[in-house]
Amino acid sequence: MLRQCVFWGIVGASTAAAQGGWGDGGTMNVTHAAHAATLLGTGQVLVTGGGPTGVAVDCEFYDPTTGSWSVAPKMGTGRSSHTATLLQSGILLVAGGFGPAGVVLGSAQVYNPAASSWQTIAAMASVRVSHAATLLPNGDVLVTGGLDTTLSTLTSAERYSPATGLWTSAGTMASGHTYHSSTLLPNGLVLVAGGEDTNFAPSAVAELYNPATGAWTAAGSMTTARVYQTATLLPTGKVLVVGGVDQNFNITALAEIYDPAANSWAPTASMTTAREGITATLLSSGLTLVAGGYNLTSVLTSAELYDAASGTWQSAGTMATARYQHSATLLPNGQVLVAGGFTTGSAPIASAELYTPASFDGGSGDAGPSSRDGGSADAGASANDSGFTDGGSSLPDSGVADAGGQAPRTYAVGCDCNASPAGAWILWALVAAAICCRNRFR
Repeated sequence: MLRQCVFWGIVGASTAAAQGGWGDGGTMNVTHAAHAATLLGTGQVLVTGGGPTGVAVDCEFYDPTTGSWSVAPKMGTGRSSHTATLLQSGILLVAGGFGPAGVVLGSAQVYNPAASSWQTIAAMASVRVSHAATLLPNGDVLVTGGLDTTLSTLTSAERYSPATGLWTSAGTMASGHTYHSSTLLPNGLVLVAGGEDTNFAPSAVAELYNPATGAWTAAGSMTTARVYQTATLLPTGKVLVVGGVDQNFNITALAEIYDPAANSWAPTASMTTAREGITATLLSSGLTLVAGGYNLTSVLTSAELYDAASGTWQSAGTMATARYQHSATLLPNGQVLVAGGFTTGSAPIASAELYTPASFDGGSGDAGPSSRDGGSADAGASANDSGFTDGGSSLPDSGVADAGGQAPRTYAVGCDCNASPAGAWILWALVAAAICCRNRFR
């Protein structure tokens, strides 16, 4: 029997190492879609809004240590397609979105984990939904674009200062952006790209915001106009933009890279499947996990991994449930929690799943913030999402945000069998442990 297991492990090793695996992430207390999910400083994930009726005050916690969901304090105002940004203080800022009866909100609230309570704060200057929110190096939050009360795309931007509790203007962008991406670059600038413009068309326009001067400048044009895309800050400092809907209103598999040093865009390999309404999460290994989405004919269960070093895509296995406008959160142990969203028939769901990377060692290393969203991720603005999503790309925003910027890490398979990941390749992990843990996965 042992010989058979060893043989299976050797034959299946490359596939397992490439894909990782999916497992059960439990079930939330209510359904959530177009919501936000944020990794708090406590290590818990807080899911906000986007409930059974589309707009909800419902919130809940996921505890990675127990794998369980519990009810969290409710927001004062129900909302969906909002942004959720973790401030440097550990307090969560939630802003905008759709409110009850489809009203576009300008209101904002903060959640204090220490007090386990919500508080209403000053409202934004403009109501907005499907906007983006990005944490700046000085602790302020930049909010860009979105739709107003008439569902027209905004060119305005504003900043929230936790020190004063006030919102101030952050100038006017050259183009309108909604369902776009917003990414904090290593040089401190913020890259806002694509989305829907003021003519309700997918846009290729990209812009840079300088927090020190408050000025907006051009960041070239993407190779493909797109809306509902995700943006992920890679360990190289470049930004990976994938998927969405293109200028011909087709769902696309195209991907491209923004190089801040050259201030230019270049195509990279396309995904194997065209998709929008996705999440993109930078793993601790430096790979980017793209999961789920919609491709016009069906809601997807498939997932893919992008390797920035080789510029190639490979399968990341299949989720148990097809979903889009979900959330994806990188957990401290390196796993990814995918929760909620819409499934076939546009029905919101309560199920959650865990993606275990092939490099997983069952440890509790600091995973840092993940994208989306997200944007993203959070789901709200990346249609996420970041999104999701706020586009699924603001730095610690929503735990879905494609924060990136971490040094790639390699994990050895743990010799403690109890720490080995669940999934189809656990047998190989046990065999690897039996041969002195000499096999390493990336």
